[in-house]
Amino acid sequence: MVQTMNQEGSGGGALDKIPDLRSSLKNGDKEQTGSNTESSKKFDARKARFALLAAAGYLMPESRIPRCFKQIIPGCSHVDVVYNTASGQGRVTNLIRCGLASCPVCGPWDRLQKGLLWAAMLERSSYKLAMCTMTLQHDRTESFAVVYDRLKIASKYVWSGRWYQLFKEQFSIAGRLTSLEVTHGQKTGFHPHYHMILVSSKPWVPQWETEASLMLFKRWQNGVVRAGGWAEQAAFDFTPGNAEAAQYLTKIDGGDKLESTWGIPQEAMLVDFKKGRGGNRSELQLLADYALQGDELAGSLWAEIQRGLFQQTRLKASRGLFLDLDGDQVGEELGEQWDILTESDVVLLSISQFGWHIIWQKKLLAEVYAFADANDVTGLKQLLKQNFVTWSDPKPPTLPGSQK
Repeated sequence: MVQTMNQEGSGGGALDKIPDLRSSLKNGDKEQTGSNTESSKKFDARKARFALLAAAGYLMPESRIPRCFKQIIPGCSHVDVVYNTASGQGRVTNLIRCGLASCPVCGPWDRLQKGLLWAAMLERSSYKLAMCTMTLQHDRTESFAVVYDRLKIASKYVWSGRWYQLFKEQFSIAGRLTSLEVTHGQKTGFHPHYHMILVSSKPWVPQWETEASLMLFKRWQNGVVRAGGWAEQAAFDFTPGNAEAAQYLTKIDGGDKLESTWGIPQEAMLVDFKKGRGGNRSELQLLADYALQGDELAGSLWAEIQRGLFQQTRLKASRGLFLDLDGDQVGEELGEQWDILTESDVVLLSISQFGWHIIWQKKLLAEVYAFADANDVTGLKQLLKQNFVTWSDPKPPTLPGSQK
């Protein structure tokens, strides 16, 4: 029998234009999601992330984002709320994921998994790393498309042709990882730039560092000029690093802040969770300012970036870089199969499409996840009943020899 909760339900409203979500939680929210700090941070982060997802869908209605986490995948009639006994985490299955880099849920998660996979593969290899940051000068009057087009042209000039082949031979370059980061500043406008990790089979000795840095900067500067722009020394940086010494990212705190120390390759791979420097705002900061503080200009700037980068790969490795490394095992360890049930998964209950629509309307996604994380079926049912959402219990497994 489902019992009614004594306290008032947490049916949303805490997100409306509030920059600090933690201070906006009701007492009922805190009781439902646990009183410990880590659970509170995780709840706040999810609350914010789903608010950003709703805002992104509103700003880009022509994309697949409005369907992400909202609609049930074809062939399914319900959403399963699942608890994994091995990881101690909950999730929901049978929902459409848009898989777009512009999505504030799918994009960061996919790039995070890819970045962690590559980091682990490089850590167990003998490769030596050096990070190269490349950008160019611009002003606030220029559109994102104009600045980004210059950046692409200059990058292609550097990383192709006879010059690059000679550079690879001279410094024993096995390949490179490329990550695109975009920020926006009130004074300087759109600021797209590349973080590239050069992977070498030999150590980066001081003489190599000096020579490679000078060669790359000269080539980059010429490429930017050919693209119609200009690049000063401040627009280029070259920093050698060692994969074995780098501390790889393992935890994300409070939405978009890193707890671990930045190093290589975190800086290059996990830019989604960075905050802009010098007053600049990252893509997620722009979206958050629109969704949580009502900054309409921030929303239009975010949408301009996403349309300019539509279907562009934000994080990629050069062809053949990892062919000599076995990434299958690492991928299985790090990758999350959202919609594939395993022996460690326990289905807590199932929710219909209309019931899931109510959960979205009342902004209860973070609450559902919190109860799933706690493996609290009773609390989850109380939440659903309080908000007029029907559910069905999972069917017990059929025992051998029993009648159907």
